Amino acid sequence: MPFNKLPSVKITGHDCLFGWDQIGNELNTKISKDSQTSFTIAVEFYQGVSDKVIDRLRDVIKHDHLVLASEAMKSPKEVEALTYPDVTDDRIFGYLSRLNIEDFMDQEKSSKVRSSVNGNIGVTLIVGTGATLLCNSPDMVIYADMARWEIQMRMRRQEVNNIGLKNAHEPFETQYKRGFFVDWRACDRLKKKLRPNIDYWLDTNSDDPK
Repeated sequence: MPFNKLPSVKITGHDCLFGWDQIGNELNTKISKDSQTSFTIAVEFYQGVSDKVIDRLRDVIKHDHLVLASEAMKSPKEVEALTYPDVTDDRIFGYLSRLNIEDFMDQEKSSKVRSSVNGNIGVTLIVGTGATLLCNSPDMVIYADMARWEIQMRMRRQEVNNIGLKNAHEPFETQYKRGFFVDWRACDRLKKKLRPNIDYWLDTNSDDPK
């Protein structure tokens, strides 16, 4: 049997939108139909999704308030201490983490953000890894996803950070090890939990999303 270089799964009953213009039009139409006094959009990021996506979302989604999930994260030193038992000092080996994205969030910061979001009037846009944890019941959930192979390519180009850190400058093997043993495990757990409630999947493997 020949190797399929471009595997695909046909899905019926759903539409695929191409590019930021189409995506923005779809989301804004949905918001205007469903919004009452307030409307909360949580855009959850997989590790490796570019910060450029935040800028594009700000441009295409009409909103009154913007919340960055990174503002509720623990400090880099706290994240390093939290993940050290899994990352270890070994150059190659580590332990598959049992951590969840919740563990990366600072409780006090998160509580303040939730209180602020719950009191907002208008459209609130929450973006980043952990976005869905910063509101009690978002009106719209978008999952910004990407392939691990693309994440690795971005690590090699020093374009992305590991969760809770500013370490894009670190060697590829250091970032990859942290991603493999910690970040991807935590992200996958949250993704699996959110899956039934995700309204839109956002493919961010390229600058022209779907």
